[in-house]
Amino acid sequence: MGKNKKGHGIEWLNGWLDEDGQVRTPETFNPVWGCSHKSEGCRNCYAEAMALRLRRMGNQPNYEAVITDGRWNGEVVADYAMLEKIRRWKKPRVAFVCSMSDLFHEKVPDAFILAALWAMADNPEHIFILLTKREKRMAEMWRQFTEEVNGCPVPKNIIQGVTVENESQLGRLDHLIRLPVKKLVSVEPMLGPLDLSPWMDQIDWVILGCESGPRARLCEPSWVRPVRDNCVATGTPFFLKQMMIWNKLVKMPILTQNKNSRACKRWAQLPKMGAV
Repeated sequence: MGKNKKGHGIEWLNGWLDEDGQVRTPETFNPVWGCSHKSEGCRNCYAEAMALRLRRMGNQPNYEAVITDGRWNGEVVADYAMLEKIRRWKKPRVAFVCSMSDLFHEKVPDAFILAALWAMADNPEHIFILLTKREKRMAEMWRQFTEEVNGCPVPKNIIQGVTVENESQLGRLDHLIRLPVKKLVSVEPMLGPLDLSPWMDQIDWVILGCESGPRARLCEPSWVRPVRDNCVATGTPFFLKQMMIWNKLVKMPILTQNKNSRACKRWAQLPKMGAV
């Protein structure tokens, strides 16, 4: 999916520059179909709803095997041929990998995950962003990949993230911070207040957004500001994707610059790539 005049629908895929200062093409890249609910942030899964629509349209046969009665059934389809697509990309891209699934899902074979990490590492002109709620499998597969690299430099073009939707999932960060790549924390959907400060000096990027859709749950502005303040204090890029303001979903809202300021700004910061 290339960039259109309005930019990509996933806001934090927009605005990335390549080494020549040209805007990278934003991409959602899905070599895996299917998933299953892992924690409370999955309750109103947008990917599940979208997969159901695509299945009903009849032009995405892979979704026939992974959706039952309108819900993920726990099965996955991993497509090796999709990994070859990366080598055919001409312009530098920034890609959200498995936007409709989780590369580290229990049903995705180890060999496929390693092949996917190698495909990303072997194409350093592109940036790849991964998110997971399966932090233990993520840590194990990165351990295996690091062993295969066998002393060679770790890839600098991969950003690995975990979702931390509420305080009960903060333990995911203990696994994330041990990885040898850029580290992302996605607080989306934000379902409660949380304190990221014990991990902030080892985090490279924070994305935050409230839940959307007809069954969206509450996200208080008072929960958002402390996360923003943690990022300001440590110089960590902060991307505020969306908030519910006066019962209306506002994309890329403005927020005060810090807890001591009344001046407002739009928070759309991206991390710098390079050395880990």
